[in-house]
Amino acid sequence: MVSISQKWLNWIRSKNKNYIQIFIDVPIETLKKRNIRNIYKKKNIVGVDIKYKKPSKNDFVIRNNFTKIFLKKEIKKLFKNIKVIRSLKRL
Repeated sequence: MVSISQKWLNWIRSKNKNYIQIFIDVPIETLKKRNIRNIYKKKNIVGVDIKYKKPSKNDFVIRNNFTKIFLKKEIKKLFKNIKVIRSLKRL
Protein backbone atom coordinates (compact mmCIF):
# COMPACT_ATOMS: atom_id res chain seq x y z
CA MET A 1 0.00 0.00 0.00
CA VAL A 2 1.26 3.47 -0.84
CA SER A 3 -0.08 6.21 1.40
CA ILE A 4 0.85 9.64 2.70
CA SER A 5 -1.30 9.07 5.76
CA GLN A 6 -0.07 7.26 8.87
CA LYS A 7 -3.73 6.58 9.65
CA TRP A 8 -4.08 4.37 6.55
CA LEU A 9 -0.76 2.66 7.15
CA ASN A 10 -1.89 1.81 10.69
CA TRP A 11 -5.23 0.56 9.35
CA ILE A 12 -3.67 -1.81 6.80
CA ARG A 13 -1.24 -3.06 9.46
CA SER A 14 -4.18 -3.87 11.75
CA LYS A 15 -5.95 -5.79 8.96
CA ASN A 16 -2.98 -7.85 7.80
CA LYS A 17 -0.87 -9.75 10.32
CA ASN A 18 1.87 -10.33 7.72
CA TYR A 19 2.13 -6.66 6.77
CA ILE A 20 5.66 -5.31 6.52
CA GLN A 21 6.09 -1.57 6.12
CA ILE A 22 9.06 -0.56 3.96
CA PHE A 23 9.88 3.12 3.63
CA ILE A 24 12.14 4.23 0.79
CA ASP A 25 13.73 7.45 2.01
CA VAL A 26 14.98 9.70 -0.77
CA PRO A 27 15.84 13.38 -0.31
CA ILE A 28 13.48 15.61 -2.31
CA GLU A 29 16.51 17.29 -3.91
CA THR A 30 17.61 13.91 -5.29
CA LEU A 31 14.14 13.26 -6.67
CA LYS A 32 14.03 16.67 -8.35
CA LYS A 33 17.42 16.06 -10.02
CA ARG A 34 16.33 12.62 -11.22
CA ASN A 35 13.01 14.01 -12.46
CA ILE A 36 12.86 11.94 -15.67
CA ARG A 37 9.10 12.39 -16.22
CA ASN A 38 9.00 16.03 -15.04
CA ILE A 39 6.78 15.10 -12.11
CA TYR A 40 8.32 17.73 -9.84
CA LYS A 41 7.48 20.56 -12.23
CA LYS A 42 3.74 19.90 -11.81
CA LYS A 43 1.40 21.28 -9.14
CA ASN A 44 0.16 19.51 -5.99
CA ILE A 45 3.12 17.17 -5.58
CA VAL A 46 3.56 15.42 -2.24
CA GLY A 47 6.74 16.62 -0.57
CA VAL A 48 6.82 19.80 -2.64
CA ASP A 49 3.38 21.48 -2.52
CA ILE A 50 1.64 19.02 -0.21
CA LYS A 51 3.17 18.59 3.24
CA TYR A 52 4.43 15.14 3.97
CA LYS A 53 5.39 13.57 7.26
CA LYS A 54 7.64 10.54 7.00
CA PRO A 55 5.85 7.39 8.17
CA SER A 56 6.58 5.98 11.57
CA LYS A 57 6.55 2.33 12.63
CA ASN A 58 8.56 1.29 9.56
CA ASP A 59 9.77 -2.29 9.64
CA PHE A 60 12.55 -1.42 7.25
CA VAL A 61 13.95 1.82 5.80
CA ILE A 62 15.93 2.03 2.58
CA ARG A 63 17.86 5.29 2.25
CA ASN A 64 18.11 5.49 -1.49
CA ASN A 65 20.93 7.46 -3.10
CA PHE A 66 20.34 5.90 -6.55
CA THR A 67 23.63 4.08 -6.94
CA LYS A 68 23.35 0.47 -8.05
CA ILE A 69 25.87 -0.84 -5.53
CA PHE A 70 24.10 0.87 -2.65
CA LEU A 71 20.67 -0.38 -3.74
CA LYS A 72 21.92 -3.96 -4.14
CA LYS A 73 23.28 -3.87 -0.57
CA GLU A 74 20.02 -2.44 0.78
CA ILE A 75 17.90 -5.02 -1.05
CA LYS A 76 20.08 -7.85 0.29
CA LYS A 77 19.65 -6.48 3.82
CA LEU A 78 15.89 -6.23 3.27
CA PHE A 79 15.47 -9.85 2.17
CA LYS A 80 17.75 -11.03 4.95
CA ASN A 81 15.70 -9.17 7.55
CA ILE A 82 12.22 -10.00 6.26
CA LYS A 83 12.42 -13.45 7.85
CA VAL A 84 13.41 -11.92 11.17
CA ILE A 85 10.65 -9.30 11.02
CA ARG A 86 8.00 -11.90 10.17
CA SER A 87 9.12 -14.21 12.97
CA LEU A 88 8.92 -11.34 15.47
CA LYS A 89 5.42 -10.45 14.32
CA ARG A 90 4.28 -14.01 15.02
CA LEU A 91 5.25 -13.75 18.69
